[in-house]
Amino acid sequence: MAEYSYVTLQLIENAYIYTDPKTAISVEFFNRDGFHNLIVMDEGLGLSQIEMETIFQKFVRGYKEKKTDIPGAGIGLTLVDVTTKFLGGTVQLKSQEGMGAKFTVRFPIRSPK
Repeated sequence: MAEYSYVTLQLIENAYIYTDPKTAISVEFFNRDGFHNLIVMDEGLGLSQIEMETIFQKFVRGYKEKKTDIPGAGIGLTLVDVTTKFLGGTVQLKSQEGMGAKFTVRFPIRSPK
């Protein structure tokens, strides 16, 4: 269960860090079609198409000048991606520069042992 919590907290923390305090962050969690679904959306800086292609790689952060003022090493989303895959899930990102980001994570529902 710690892995699920890590993914959830990391995405929420990223949304909080990259979003103006006056704008909304939305978190949804639901089960559908045999999957746990987590959606984290923000109205933050957003990502360009080029950034989205590399954002899950180690030590990669956004390229905007504003983002260099924000602390971080660029491994949080890498660990989200690796952890999600380890659990048999997927993570998708939809974003547009200046329009925020939407992360959708799906984990298969496993029977308790």
